[in-house]
Amino acid sequence: MRGRPRGPRRREEAPQLQSPAAAQKDPGGSRGSAGQEGSATDGARVSSLHPEKRVRVEKVEEVRQPSSIKAPAVPHFGLPFQPQLQENHHVEVCPFSFEERDRERRSLKEKKLEEKRNEEVPHFKAQPLPAFDTVLLPEKKRLEPTKPEPFKLLLDERGAAKSSRTEQMAKEEQKPRAPVVVEAFALSTERRALERQEFERLANDKETLRMLMEEQQRQEVEQREKDDVTKMRSDQ
Repeated sequence: MRGRPRGPRRREEAPQLQSPAAAQKDPGGSRGSAGQEGSATDGARVSSLHPEKRVRVEKVEEVRQPSSIKAPAVPHFGLPFQPQLQENHHVEVCPFSFEERDRERRSLKEKKLEEKRNEEVPHFKAQPLPAFDTVLLPEKKRLEPTKPEPFKLLLDERGAAKSSRTEQMAKEEQKPRAPVVVEAFALSTERRALERQEFERLANDKETLRMLMEEQQRQEVEQREKDDVTKMRSDQ
């Protein structure tokens, strides 16, 4: 594999931005210096990558025009504010008096006093004294004595029920009783013992049968092995 030739590396310097005033004063010098730096860096890059193809590429930078200063427009105030003043109104004083009102009040007061004077004076009339010769007292009520009514107690009812129950039991005890016949019975312990004996017998029978079958199978296997051995010996 063919490797690329390594050329000397140059440190690329970033172009310094100039102020619009400096750019306006000396546009040619700055452009020329920027173009020279750009061409130098591009040429170094191209020469380092492809030494056989060395092409000079010029880098064009855009020069920013200085921004124009715009002053704010003067606001249009129009006509000046002219407040409307109120006209001077003179208060006209009208003649007035309280004589009529006072005259009406006095006439009403006199009329009420005249009515009170013409009213009839009520005559005082006292109530007569009571006559103490005959004393009238309210008739005294005589209360009747309390009459006891028959009542029933729960204790009496319970006592009567208990006495009737005891009489009934005494009558039943006096009756002749039938002789008690004892029936044959079997104890659960004996029944369980018999069941256990039967279970053990069946288990023993199964065990003996299993042992017999195993012994028979063992004998069959031994006989088969012996037959195989004799057959092999006869073949040899």
